[in-house]
Amino acid sequence: MLLKDHLHEADPAVAQIVLAIAEKAQQAKRLFYTISGKAGSKNSYGQEQDKIDLAFDKLFLDTLKQLEVVKCIVSEEQEKIVETGRAKGLGIAIDPLDGSSCVETNLSVGPIVGIFKDGIFTGEQTKIIAAFYVLYGPLTILVYSIGKGTHEFVLQENNTWQLRKENIKIPEGNIYVPSGNRTKYVSDHEKLIQKMEKDGGKVRCIGSMVGDINNIITHGGFYCYPKLQDAPDGKIRLLFECLPMAFIIENAGGYASNGQKRLLDVVPTKIHQRCPVYIGSHDLVKSINVR
Repeated sequence: MLLKDHLHEADPAVAQIVLAIAEKAQQAKRLFYTISGKAGSKNSYGQEQDKIDLAFDKLFLDTLKQLEVVKCIVSEEQEKIVETGRAKGLGIAIDPLDGSSCVETNLSVGPIVGIFKDGIFTGEQTKIIAAFYVLYGPLTILVYSIGKGTHEFVLQENNTWQLRKENIKIPEGNIYVPSGNRTKYVSDHEKLIQKMEKDGGKVRCIGSMVGDINNIITHGGFYCYPKLQDAPDGKIRLLFECLPMAFIIENAGGYASNGQKRLLDVVPTKIHQRCPVYIGSHDLVKSINVR
C-alpha cells in the first residue's frame, strides 16, 4: 500500500502535511551531495549551525508555508514562531535535520515533525495530533502516527512510499542509549545505568535521536537524555523532538517519560523548552523513576 492511500483515514489537513514533507524529503536527499561545512551562524541554543541544517530548514519551511492548512511553524533552527498569516490552521514543530553532526561520518539522520492542533505550542491547550520522522539510512523510511498505530513506509526507486510495517509494536528489549556526561549524572540515573549494566543491557548509540529511536522501535529498550547536575532540563527539545517521538512511541505500545511523569502530559511553556527524556519499551520505561 502507498502512503497516500494509507492516510485515507487521517484528517485531510494532516495527510496533506505528511505527504508534502514526504515528497520534499525525497528531494532533500540530493542536498547531502552538494552541501557541507559550517554556516558561520548560531541557533537559539548558541550552537554553531551547519550549512546542511539551514538548507533542510529552508526547504521544509518553504514547503509548509505554502500549505493552506498550516497556521504557523516552529523550527529548531528558528528563534521565533514563523507565521503564515492565516488565522486558522495547524501548527508544525520541526527539527529539519536531526543528527546533522552525523552527516560527516555517514550515520543515520533525518527530520522529525510534530503536528499540533489549532497552531498552539505552549500552555494547557497544546495538543499534538500527529507526528512522523524520515530516516536516511541504507533505506529511506518514513514512520508516522495519527493516533491510530505507528506505521513504516520505505521510499522506492520510483519515488513512491510503500508500506513495510503496519501497526508496529515495540518489544520489551534490553538495548539502552545513554546520553550526557556520566560524571554529571544525578544519583537516580546513575543507579539506573548501573542496573542496566548488571542485567546485561546492551549499549547501542548511533548519535542521532531519529536513528537511535528507530533502533529502539525495532529491538526494544530505551533511549534517554537525562537531567544532569549542571543541566536539570537535559538537552533534548520538548516540541521538536520529545513530544513527536513520544507520540509515535506510545502509538506503537511503548512509553515516554521525563523520569517522573508521562512525557505527553508535560505542558510546554516556551518554544525552545528542553526536557529530560526516557523513551522506549512500555514496562521498562514506566518503571524508571529519576528525581
